[in-house]
Amino acid sequence: MVQDAHMRSSILKWIEKETVSCSLRQWAIRAKVEPSTLQKFVYQAPDHMLSMAVIAKLAAVSGSYPELNRKEMTEVPFFDIEKDGLVRKGHTKTTKAAGPNAFAVPVLWDTMNQRGFFVEDVVVVDPDRKPTKGDVVLVKTTRRIALYEYNEPYLLAKSSTQHPNLDIGLVDVLGTVTEKHSFY
Repeated sequence: MVQDAHMRSSILKWIEKETVSCSLRQWAIRAKVEPSTLQKFVYQAPDHMLSMAVIAKLAAVSGSYPELNRKEMTEVPFFDIEKDGLVRKGHTKTTKAAGPNAFAVPVLWDTMNQRGFFVEDVVVVDPDRKPTKGDVVLVKTTRRIALYEYNEPYLLAKSSTQHPNLDIGLVDVLGTVTEKHSFY
């Protein structure tokens, strides 16, 4: 219930900001949303919530979104993977609570594509979180950095292409993946 109240409040603040230059009705019509849906949310029913589809249509017209997860956002360092290892390139935001040493890296390999980790995704890695069986971990071998499934004493590739499984004792486990962002 607290989450719903926070979400409702965030959406109402967004609506108030976006309707300075137009009415609720005009905004709804431009977004191809039934005006009564927006008016009911704002004026009549405190228990009524807009669907994400309606919010997306309104956002497409206004060019902005309500800040629904503001309190849950945290910033982590972003690293690129180069031949010499990890090179810091800046920061990125993540929506889950990340440990103080967490960082983000782009996925540049297909070792875990059958688990939904694809090239150009970005993963958040927590080096302080001890992996358990089935967790996805970022590892460094003598030749590359890649994602594998933790299954002690081995690291398993879950890929549509051939990749060797690894012995945990022969690689450096850089951390446990806590979150994935896809941009396609």
